[in-house]
Formats: sequence, C-alpha cells, structure tokens
Amino acid sequence: MTAAAGSPPCLKVAVEEWAPFVMLIDRYSKPPKLNGTLISVLDIIAQKLNFCYEIVVPREGYWGAQLSNGSWTGIMGMVVRKEIAMSGTVLTIGEARAKAVDFSVPLYTDQLSILYKLPSIEADLTGFVKPYTLSSWLLFLATMVVVFIMTFFVQWSRARPLPRPSFDGGSEIDDDGGRTSIRTVRKPLEAERSVRASLWTSCLGTLTALLAQSSSWLPRGDSLRIIAGTWLLMAFILGSVYRSNLKAMLILPKLRLPFNSLEELVQTDIPCIVLNGSLVHSYMMLAPEGNVLHKLRQQAVVPKDFVALAPDVPRGKFAFLASEKGLLYLIHAHFALSRKCPMYMASEPFLAATSLSFAFPFNSSLKRQVDPIIQRLKESGILDYLHFTGIRNVEICFNSKSFGSSTNTQRSFNLRDFYGVFCVYAGGMLVGLVSFLLELVYSPRAGSPDTLPGHHVAHTT
Repeated sequence: MTAAAGSPPCLKVAVEEWAPFVMLIDRYSKPPKLNGTLISVLDIIAQKLNFCYEIVVPREGYWGAQLSNGSWTGIMGMVVRKEIAMSGTVLTIGEARAKAVDFSVPLYTDQLSILYKLPSIEADLTGFVKPYTLSSWLLFLATMVVVFIMTFFVQWSRARPLPRPSFDGGSEIDDDGGRTSIRTVRKPLEAERSVRASLWTSCLGTLTALLAQSSSWLPRGDSLRIIAGTWLLMAFILGSVYRSNLKAMLILPKLRLPFNSLEELVQTDIPCIVLNGSLVHSYMMLAPEGNVLHKLRQQAVVPKDFVALAPDVPRGKFAFLASEKGLLYLIHAHFALSRKCPMYMASEPFLAATSLSFAFPFNSSLKRQVDPIIQRLKESGILDYLHFTGIRNVEICFNSKSFGSSTNTQRSFNLRDFYGVFCVYAGGMLVGLVSFLLELVYSPRAGSPDTLPGHHVAHTT
C-alpha cells in the first residue's frame, strides 16, 4: 500500500520470507513483490488505522540474530534502530528478543518441530524373524536345547542294556579249534545303538513339535510324556503367535521412523537444516557443551538460500528443524505440486508453545493501536481462517487414509520379499546334503558283518 500524492509518508514495515505468512516473489523489485496471509492482516490494520505502509526487506536476508557486541541483525536490528515502524513478519518471542523490542499480542502460538522424509515400505530380508525379538529367539533356542537334553537323558537311561552275568561254561569253538569267550561286544554295540536311537527320537520329538509336523515317535513312561506334552503345548503357543504376528505384519506393515524427537535425531548422521537468524539457530550457537542443541551443531546445515535446498527435504537428503507453521506449509506446497505426502513431522516437538507476534520499537504508539485490532481478529477467527487457507492441503495429508500416500500404500510382493525364506530353505537343504554325505562316508557299509542282525564279534582267548 503506497501513499497518495500530498499525504504523509508511508510507515516502513520490514518483512522476510516465512511461508505461508510472507512469500517474497521478487525481493529485489521496487516495491518487492510478495503475498501471504500476513499481507492481508497488514492491509486490514492499515485500513482500520488509515495509514499506508512501505515494504522493506533486510539486506541480511533473515529475521535477525544478536551479535557478540549486543547489536542485532536482520529485521530485529531494523526494529531496534527504529528504522521501521514495525515488522511485517511475525517473530518468535524469545528472552533476548523480548529485552530488545516490544511485541504485540500474539497472533499465533507455535512450536519447533522436525520434518523428514517418510520411510517407504520395502522388502526386508530378515522380515520372517521380526515377529519375535532377538532375546525371544535366543530364549526359545535355549528352551529347545533344554528339552532336547532332558528327553535324551530320560530315554537313554531307560534304554541302557542291563549288565548280564557271565557263565563259566560259556564258550564256543572257533574255526581254528580254539575256544573263544562268550563275552562279546554285544554290550558296547547295544549301548551305541541305544545312544543313537535316543538322540534320533529326542531330536525328532523336539523339532517336529516346534514345526507343527507329525512324528512317529511315541513317548513311553510318565516322565517322557510330561516333558513331551509340556513342550508340545509351548510349541503350539509359540507357533500360533508367530504365524499370527507374521500375518499381521504382512497385512498391515508398520513403518519404523528414523527419529521422532530432537534427541533421537542427534543420534543419527542425518544432516539437519537450521535457518540462519532463526530462534533455534541462536539457541544452538549459545547452547553449552552437552546440551542437545550443542550436539546438533555437528550435523546442522545453515544455508544461505533455503529455497534451493527445500526440494531435498522430501527426498531424504536433509531433515528440517524449524517452526511448525513453516513446516506445515512445506507439506502443503509439496502436495500441491505432486499430489503426494512423502514427509512426516516428529511427534515430540522442541520448544513447544512459543508465541508469534509483530515487533515494535520500545514505547511505540503504533503498538497500542495495533493490539486491539489483532485481538479482535483473533477472537473473530479471521487469523485462523487466513492461516488455514494458506495450508489447506495439510488436512488432506494428515488424514489417516492419505497421510504418506506416496509411500505407505499397499504393494504387491516381489521376489526380494522371499529372499529370507529362500536362504533358510537353501540352508536346510545344505545341512541335509552335508548330513547325507557324512552318513555315506562314516557309517558302516550295508551288508558288513557289523550290521548283520544277531552277529557278535568275539574276542579270541
């Protein structure tokens, strides 16, 4: 709004880019070309108070930070030096800023949050083991080993051959006419066969119950029946829970977010954009060692031109720590261009419930006139209406059915989804093949005297 001929000069109002409040189309034109929700608010204030205003853009290109000598840059510096009548962009009220300028009644409440790319659902090689945690799998393995050992020892103790008495006349004539003792290696052979049989049936009973497969093994004796029955019940419960959870994970997969708070962000290596001259940038530079904002310095990226880096946020190259109002506009603008919602905001905000207000020089008479107008605009709902018209697509993205629609949609299974199962199958086949080859190499040959039924190996006396 410019002054008419012969009228007093227009009040100077400083603005800086902060969508959706103020968006500079051409900051270097005279006057600068811009739009935004706060421009409508400034027009209402100017109309009510019957004045015109001139838009001024700070040379530094940001809102303002306090230097080591106590002076201010950006919009804050222009207000402190009384070069302008008021700020045309709302500023976040901080302790240092409140000591330097006067603020109007708050137009909005805000909080600092983090925006990042929403992870997509991709094939997981180890997805088939995800229904249980690693500690659960280790506990199941230990339980299975204990059951196997108990079953083996109970069977082996029952199947051991009893010692047989020796007879003095027990001898026989060999082919050479010599006499051999009837003491044979029957006991060692029977003991070995008993151990093998116990090992086989114990392994068979333990694994078939866990894999829900039928078995020809029938436990005999109360001890074995109690062990087998308890293990069968446990295996049934574990298998049922595993299949149910695996099916649920396939039907409704759950996305695991890279981080959900600033504390979790600093534990990653994800670069984070922090705007120069913003309140969070000031806090980060003044944060003591050990503070979470001090840790953020290592991965903070402070760009001179954020517009050039903005497309890299939905691509996952950068996270963005800024005002929630500005982050909501990024979601709105990206949906307007692509009809997709590929970003999410961390659920745990940082510096919650901050106030956004116009800045005035100390003892400004204009502030006392502007405050009642802002209060009436708030109470009538006009400020909220103007703000939500600037981010109307956010409601579509935050709808539970469409949020993350570019990445969180149903998809068909591909071959990579079965790589984990194929690896387990190939591993089982390899173990079976190795066992078969070892059996061929080390087991007695079929038809050898040691394997014939009833044959005894005698020791020559």
